Amino acid sequence: MSEKTIHYYFTNLNPEKITAGRELRKMTKTALAEMIEKSTSAVSQFESGKSGLDLNTFQRIIEVLSLPPVFFTSNPETEAIGYNMAQCHFRAKRNVTQLERSQSSRYAEQVISIYNALERLGVGFPPPNLPQFAKPSASITENQIEKISDSARSYWELGFGPIPDMATLVEAIGVRIIILPDDSKNIDGFSTWVGEQPYIMVVGSSVPSRLQFDYAHELAHILLHSEDIPGELDTERVANRFAGAFLMPFSSFVVEGPKSWRGLKALLDVKKRWYVSMAAALFRSRQIGIMRESSYRWAMIKLSESGQRTDERGEFEKPIPSLMGQAIELISGDVALNELAEISCLSVDMLETILLEQGVSKAILDTMKPKSALPKKAKVIRFSPATK
Repeated sequence: MSEKTIHYYFTNLNPEKITAGRELRKMTKTALAEMIEKSTSAVSQFESGKSGLDLNTFQRIIEVLSLPPVFFTSNPETEAIGYNMAQCHFRAKRNVTQLERSQSSRYAEQVISIYNALERLGVGFPPPNLPQFAKPSASITENQIEKISDSARSYWELGFGPIPDMATLVEAIGVRIIILPDDSKNIDGFSTWVGEQPYIMVVGSSVPSRLQFDYAHELAHILLHSEDIPGELDTERVANRFAGAFLMPFSSFVVEGPKSWRGLKALLDVKKRWYVSMAAALFRSRQIGIMRESSYRWAMIKLSESGQRTDERGEFEKPIPSLMGQAIELISGDVALNELAEISCLSVDMLETILLEQGVSKAILDTMKPKSALPKKAKVIRFSPATK
């Protein structure tokens, strides 16, 4: 990457990236204004591009947000065109703030820019291969959701057995996964379409059984709710039902699902077999009518008494995406890390951090860095004792 001066980035500034940087750092306009010794209205003007931003203030913004100057420029060929947080189907804890949502959204934006950069470099990703369903009505029934789930399984020729790794399935059908860092732990997950490409975002530190459900839940939004208003209770009801039905199809789970509490080992066997949490298996059994309400409540009590409600035993291998890692390995012999960073409008350090969070091997990334010159061998000089 050629060295560019701060003035170069200043003259190529995209004002919207000030907003993006501020939200990425989970900072309000008022907080940023105080730190750069400007008014909140001045920051609003900077972000809208309506007021002249001087070079010194730009440099101060860079320092306060701790972001590289290149971040504040844009590459129209790699930025996430059409990405709108308002169109994302978010699931989050009740006390999550708007800034936390914005931060997660802005992080996803950076990962999308890397995917777009890789495409520009010639990497071909699996295209979306999704069944088409009629737009669900507001009164869609539980039975209709079950049928949609079965139809999706049939479309992808999955049969009606367990799905050991939802991440592998999701990527194989052309839906890209973005792993959110731990500072997004209050976000359960979200999904959206960016142009013609669907994305699912999940928190990587979640336990495997939770990730399995998160993938299936967000897949429902991708399939059924691309035109719906995010956050509506009915869309969440539909996505939850779809996830349970997709992971534990009625036709097979009605036979294998738990009918009553028969001890923790029996429930752990169900978890091991179906790659779902014990709590989800019990809920599904009640949902499809093979477990009575009283039996379900008793089983949940016993689960709590055994300390499994918040920290279940028997977790299986974590379903993590591999698409980004495969793409980086594919170009690693031809493209340097700094070249990819420049195309993505990121610093090398920022790019490396994101790629590691996406599961890319550090060993692969190290091969994309410039090789430092090997030190020359020291020449041994032997001194003869001084003679008189």
